[in-house]
Amino acid sequence: MNKLRLLPPIVTFGAGAVASVLLYLFQIDLLWMLLVLLIVLVVFYVIGVIAMKILMDCRPDEKAETIETSEETDVDAKETSEEVKG
Repeated sequence: MNKLRLLPPIVTFGAGAVASVLLYLFQIDLLWMLLVLLIVLVVFYVIGVIAMKILMDCRPDEKAETIETSEETDVDAKETSEEVKG
C-alpha cells in the first residue's frame, strides 16, 4: 500500500484536533465552532491532497517500475493467449 495515500487524512485529523482545542479554549459558540471546524477540515484536506500529488510526482522511480511491470504483464498475457490459440 502506498503510504502517501494516508497523508490527506493525517493532515486533516491533525488540523481538526488543533482547531477543536483552540476553539474550545477561546470559548467560541458551538454553532460557530462547528462551522469553523468544517471549513478547517475541508481546507486542510485539500492541502493534504495537493501535498500528496506533489510528493508522488517527486518519486519517478516508483512510477517507472509500475509502468514497466504493467507492460511486462501485458506481453506475458499476449504470449499466453497465442500459445492457447496455436
